[in-house]
Amino acid sequence: MKKNLGIFLLALLSCFLFLAGCGGGTGDVENKDKDITGITFANATYTYDGTEKTLFVTGNLPEGVNAAYTGNKGTDVGVYNAEATLSGAGYNTLTLTATLTIEANGGYQNITGITFADAAYTYDGTEKTLLITGNLPQGVNAEYTNNKRTDAGEYDAAVRLSGEGYNPLNLTAKLTISRADIAGVTISDLTAPYNGAAQSITVVGTIPGGVTVAYTCNGAVGNGAVNAGSYAIKATLTGVNYNTLTLNAALTIQKLDITGVTLSNGTFEYDSLPHGISVVGDVPDGVSVTYTCNGAEGNEAAEGGTYTVVATLTGINYNTLELTATLKINSTEKKLFSAVNGGNVYFQNDLDADSLYSYKGTSLAKVSGDIVGGFAPIGSDLYFIITGLFSTSIKKLSGTAVSTVYGDANGSEALISDGTNLYYTINNLIISTSKNGIYKIDPSSSAAPVRISTDKAEYPVYYNGYIYYSNGGDHGYLYKVSVTASEAAGTLVYSEKVSDIIISGGELYFNQHSLLAAALYKYNLTSAGAAQKLTTDAGMYLAKVGNYLYYVNKDLLTSNLFGDGIYRVDVNASGSLPGTKFKEIEASSLNSDGTNLYYCKLSNKHFYKYVLSTEAETDLMADFVVSVSETASGYTRIAEHNGEVYFTNILDSGALYKYNITSKAMYRVTADSVSNVYFYNGYIYYSTYFLTNYALFRRALSASGETEKISTGRCDNLNFAGNYIYYTDVNMVLSKNKICRMDLDGQNVETLYSSANVHILSMDVVGNYLYFCTNPTIGYKKIFQL
Repeated sequence: MKKNLGIFLLALLSCFLFLAGCGGGTGDVENKDKDITGITFANATYTYDGTEKTLFVTGNLPEGVNAAYTGNKGTDVGVYNAEATLSGAGYNTLTLTATLTIEANGGYQNITGITFADAAYTYDGTEKTLLITGNLPQGVNAEYTNNKRTDAGEYDAAVRLSGEGYNPLNLTAKLTISRADIAGVTISDLTAPYNGAAQSITVVGTIPGGVTVAYTCNGAVGNGAVNAGSYAIKATLTGVNYNTLTLNAALTIQKLDITGVTLSNGTFEYDSLPHGISVVGDVPDGVSVTYTCNGAEGNEAAEGGTYTVVATLTGINYNTLELTATLKINSTEKKLFSAVNGGNVYFQNDLDADSLYSYKGTSLAKVSGDIVGGFAPIGSDLYFIITGLFSTSIKKLSGTAVSTVYGDANGSEALISDGTNLYYTINNLIISTSKNGIYKIDPSSSAAPVRISTDKAEYPVYYNGYIYYSNGGDHGYLYKVSVTASEAAGTLVYSEKVSDIIISGGELYFNQHSLLAAALYKYNLTSAGAAQKLTTDAGMYLAKVGNYLYYVNKDLLTSNLFGDGIYRVDVNASGSLPGTKFKEIEASSLNSDGTNLYYCKLSNKHFYKYVLSTEAETDLMADFVVSVSETASGYTRIAEHNGEVYFTNILDSGALYKYNITSKAMYRVTADSVSNVYFYNGYIYYSTYFLTNYALFRRALSASGETEKISTGRCDNLNFAGNYIYYTDVNMVLSKNKICRMDLDGQNVETLYSSANVHILSMDVVGNYLYFCTNPTIGYKKIFQL
């Protein structure tokens, strides 16, 4: 009973301990792999007998545990380091080492007298071999490993000598094949002009097989460049069997000169608007043009003067070209007629084609577009001559209404009045000289004009029943004729040549011309004595106010000494001295109403009033703005090439322009009027015209291209196919159109189709056929196939 109780208590204790160890309480039980025990891997020594020897572990391997061996087998004499790795699920891996030794057999012979030496070669593409030297004993064989190679490198070769009755002998040696030098290849410097294409340097010579070439240009991958400049080209030749070879050369792409462009002088009449000159020609792609005008940016000027315009053409591939030309803005002095009537000022506006303007109070207004040749007031009405290319007429301004009084004044050149009648002069030098003379017309009647004098009269003035004038038929002497005369010759008054005559208070004022000079004189019509010299100056546009005679100084000596301007002289002066400069301005068309002066300033072509009593100057055209009105003439054509738009500019008489879409720059390509423009095969073709004269030109688009005329006819509807140009040849005179074909250079012209009075609208080449549309004078439009 006690024995059973002890067994029960022992079992209970074991259960408790088991539960505690298995985590049945508050702790965890750690699950560990087992160690492999009871296994040995012992060293072993054998005597060479030509058979393989092996080392293995001893002991009982646990279930699921395997042994993996390295270096545990050997046959030849030597020491082998063996290793056994024991592993399996639930067991810690165990690695064991041992030594397998195979000793020489004293009963076998050693192999002697044999060497296996290192050898070194240079790669030449053939196989290199290491062999033993010496005499092998009979029955001994040599087995080689890694003793043959072709490519460059360092190789570990081995040989095993073995035979029956001999201890085996293992020998090692190094086989070294050195890389060869690359020979027979070069690169050379290259200097070439820019041509728009890539230019490069390449290796010359035979490159060995297996060798590759890598190029760099200024450090970047590549061996060439397009743009002008200096480039360092490096060629690196590499291959597994060759020493790397680096070759260097210089690539130089030279800039081109810019040709075929010009900058010509330009002269423009001042009109308050800017005018400029531009480069003409086909500016190469990539070239930009900048301008300076008297050192400031731009190529235009508005104010009168002489300007130096410099055009600088620059581009990375072109030598800078600087062109210089002169731009002149002239303010041409010409006689502009003016008059004061009813307190209003009437004058010609030089900035509006000499049209008639009025200034009333403070208001400027355009009266008419007529070009006035002279004024003559009668009462409140103002009469004036209108000059045209083929005829002359006399008109009347009454209030704001303009009407024609007489429409056949036959080229009259002056108009005056006596308060009732009008007088005009004709003094043609060549044509219709029989009509020369002084004519009187009554504007209130429809009666025909009466010629009162047959003299060739200039500078006429009226005084006290007579017309006084310079007689061009008698040396320009001073003459007079009665206003009641008819077909009469005038009477000589003063036998000196006179011009620029005005009348004031019974006295004539004029320029008197001598052999060497001219001067201002006064002639009293009452006393009819000698003329009185007032000054040594010669003057134009005489105007008398008070005791002074005002004039624009035209005396070369005085104006050079004292400068241009309006001068004056006392009408009672002795005449031995120059006049006094009154106003230092360049002026023309000086006039007076007896109290104030009126004149046109050449600097801005504005008309001014000058009040002598207050010295106040008023610009009568202060509010005038030039109206920009362009006349479109010529053809309108447009074409695109290489990112630039070519077009005929109707605002420049059809000259050919081009517009760069990227740079927004616009250039004038031709100075001629152009009707069509085409591009083909590296050429630009364009047709020019002047009135009825036409021509067809072409120019190579390369930098060195030149312009050549290939046809003198009117060539329209150009179509290019292969080596031919198909076009319509239009005969403007004979109204005969032809379809022709010629070579690209204009040679070998052939007529393919000819028909009178047929207008060919359009034409196109498709495949082997030519299609065209006609527009006959009578009938329907038709499409033809040729």
